[in-house]
Amino acid sequence: MAKVVGGEGLSDEELEAELRAGARLVRFDWVVSLCVLTWSQPSAVHLVRAGRGTFWRSLPCTLCSLALGWWAIPFGPIFTLAAVFLNLKGGHDVTDEVLRRGSTAPPRTEASGPSPWQRFKDAT
Repeated sequence: MAKVVGGEGLSDEELEAELRAGARLVRFDWVVSLCVLTWSQPSAVHLVRAGRGTFWRSLPCTLCSLALGWWAIPFGPIFTLAAVFLNLKGGHDVTDEVLRRGSTAPPRTEASGPSPWQRFKDAT
């Protein structure tokens, strides 16, 4: 099961209510480089409640990228700048992807298995 940072302890119904109220699910990028190798990875999914910003949530990934992302030529600086820019703009909003998965799923019954939200958490 994937961890949703900021959504710990919420049931599927409570999380869906938060999303309907304007909350977003966001991922941030972080970059690490070594000589000629560069790794760019997304963070865990963060729940950003309605009216809240993402700066403090993106800060660990941004600082990691600034400290460790530059050290490979040519892609280290390129990926680092892209990650920092994206993080400071609010990260990757994956809410639509989650809602799209939920809207195309058949109605849930006891026999139909986990909810769309549970499938998303399991897939990440």
